[in-house]
Amino acid sequence: MAPEAGRDPDEIVRAANLMALDGAPSDGADQLARIASDLLFSTPLIAVPPDDPIGFVRRLGEDVARRVRELVA
Repeated sequence: MAPEAGRDPDEIVRAANLMALDGAPSDGADQLARIASDLLFSTPLIAVPPDDPIGFVRRLGEDVARRVRELVA
């Protein structure tokens, strides 16, 4: 569809709105890697749980993001 509309498919940004990541940080990394590689979403928008927002963001940045980069690279 993109080429017919005169757009380069590689330039399209696809965002996924995720309400939660299930399980342990490694499970979340696996989920995000599948979303990125299988479904071709490049921008995850992840809801932060209200019970431990700082801890969640810390784990997301320190554990999950690193693992996602390893899986997708």
